[in-house]
Amino acid sequence: MQVAWALRRIGSVPVPKDALVGEDWHRWMRSGPVVRRQLGAGRSVVRQLVQSTGWATWQGIQRADGGRPLLAGAPGTDVTISHSRDWVLVAIARGGRVGADVEEVTSVFGRPALRQRACTPAEAQALDRLPGPQQAAALADVWTAKEALVKASGLGLSVDLRLLGASSGTVTRIRDGTSGVSACMAFVPDEIREE
Repeated sequence: MQVAWALRRIGSVPVPKDALVGEDWHRWMRSGPVVRRQLGAGRSVVRQLVQSTGWATWQGIQRADGGRPLLAGAPGTDVTISHSRDWVLVAIARGGRVGADVEEVTSVFGRPALRQRACTPAEAQALDRLPGPQQAAALADVWTAKEALVKASGLGLSVDLRLLGASSGTVTRIRDGTSGVSACMAFVPDEIREE
């Protein structure tokens, strides 16, 4: 298992011209300023990780069926990109599939409907035991862990998150919600995915 990740503030990421290749360049040209910043920062961070690991030669991002990003010309190297407002989280991996999620902790994580959709009964009880102000950060942590795991597994958000525990051993907490930003990365080895 080989995994590399980076969490960056979007405004701090320079976007060299060769970070946007092929369809990404055309998408960037058609987009408004927010999407341009997110797209450019995400691709730039992927490019930096690819170059720093030496696992592939940067040729840009392609899209698989369903929209999942793929590293062009790099079979066997997986990539995931997540954005939330001013943040981008990128992970690349070899030997399996990687998923990541980053979320700024906002009022969305105080909504009962999200909690009901995302939590197992045990997770909901654990949230109930926390002081009110800490509940949104904890729910963001549950959400990012589950979304990263679902992306890595290839199941997508069609899975009932209430049946999926967020404490899986394949999930790595990068930053917890008490900081105002929650970020997780998950890795599922090829041998598990193939079973």
